[in-house]
Amino acid sequence: MTKLAAVVTACVIASACGGSTPPTTKAAVPPARGYHHLFSSGDGVLLFGGETAPPRGGGYVLGDVWVYRVGHGWAERKGIGHKDGRLDGYSTKDGELLSFVDWKEKFEPIEETWLYGPQLDIWQQQPSKERPNIANGSVMAYDAESDRMIVFTGETWSYNIHTNTWQHMKPAKSPIFGAFGGFVYDERSDRVFYMGGDGRGNLTDVWNYDFNQDTWTQSTAAQGPGARDYPALAYDRRSGRIFLFGGLGAEMYGDTWAYDATASTWTELHPSASPSPRARHAMAFDLATGTIVMFGGSGAAKLLAPGGKFNNDTWIYDPAQNRWSRAAVQ
Repeated sequence: MTKLAAVVTACVIASACGGSTPPTTKAAVPPARGYHHLFSSGDGVLLFGGETAPPRGGGYVLGDVWVYRVGHGWAERKGIGHKDGRLDGYSTKDGELLSFVDWKEKFEPIEETWLYGPQLDIWQQQPSKERPNIANGSVMAYDAESDRMIVFTGETWSYNIHTNTWQHMKPAKSPIFGAFGGFVYDERSDRVFYMGGDGRGNLTDVWNYDFNQDTWTQSTAAQGPGARDYPALAYDRRSGRIFLFGGLGAEMYGDTWAYDATASTWTELHPSASPSPRARHAMAFDLATGTIVMFGGSGAAKLLAPGGKFNNDTWIYDPAQNRWSRAAVQ
């Protein structure tokens, strides 16, 4: 049990923690953003953090939390002020969001570790401990079977939420690091999959990591999406497939793909309607409805160029119907 889980348990027993608070704004949807994260939680999809614009564009970082339930819309929860970082993850075992905070306000550097418990809407700061050098564009995903956060920075690390400790893994070989690639855990194969990223080849080049064996394995599909960074990935827990939308490469992409880890095959899907092409967006699977929720991002290759603003639109993808639909503001 993590320290935050112990706090939550104590609050449930005492019924006196006052964890849930009124929304901090009256907005119906989260503000526009990019570089944020969406997570599949036990109750809807959880959104955290991101930024409003790059530092040179006068932006600032966001530390707000929102929950989206298909058919019910967005609800704001308690945030940690204007704080966010390069790595955020969600433990499905403990139902906790983990954030390694690197910036506050207008990208002022800090180094903090926070846990958030959605059940009672509580944040708790963890004791500061030395952590690896987290390069910009590094990626993290939660390995449910091993109960570890897996981090790839060019080197492979694991993080134990319960002990607040890092372990430097030593696989014999590793992928080439590409900043802002896709990183997602496939629970059927018990592997973390790494796809795309700046400076890497097209996405027929897929790598997966096995924590128990400390091994990276390359799998090569016959055909796949073109090279790109900033794609959004979501793991469909019903079908066991990994879905990808968009990203920035030779062009701004608005394509939808499915990856079957067992067969090591990509399939391009052709829904009748799709969201606008974009990058720096996020997706997560909603188990209750079997759909994928997507939010935000930008259709501009250069965010400082005219029109280079982030979006705040919400889209729902139904894998069973191969259909995208824009969610109405609730």
